[in-house]
Amino acid sequence: MIKRIVLLKLHESTISADWLADFTAKTIAFFGEIPQVQSVHVSQTLEGESRRSWDLMLEVLFRTAKEVDDYIVHPRHRAYVDEVLQPIVAFKKAWNFRV
Repeated sequence: MIKRIVLLKLHESTISADWLADFTAKTIAFFGEIPQVQSVHVSQTLEGESRRSWDLMLEVLFRTAKEVDDYIVHPRHRAYVDEVLQPIVAFKKAWNFRV
């Protein structure tokens, strides 16, 4: 299995419970249409030092590294980046781990 960790720093770092629930629902809806994605989880940063650098973490699970490559160019992933992330994210970083 491959776990892709994506860290997000938002333009506006104030995250309400309602906003986070809406963002999570949008993320799950988009990723649910991408066949390579086995699961996706959204987490909010809690610690002080970490919060200065990152606001949210996405964990996306895949069966193979090839599926990660296919996901990156998938039209629904591209739409998610353009429609959901682009307007709110100041900076993002992603890593892939074999688990």
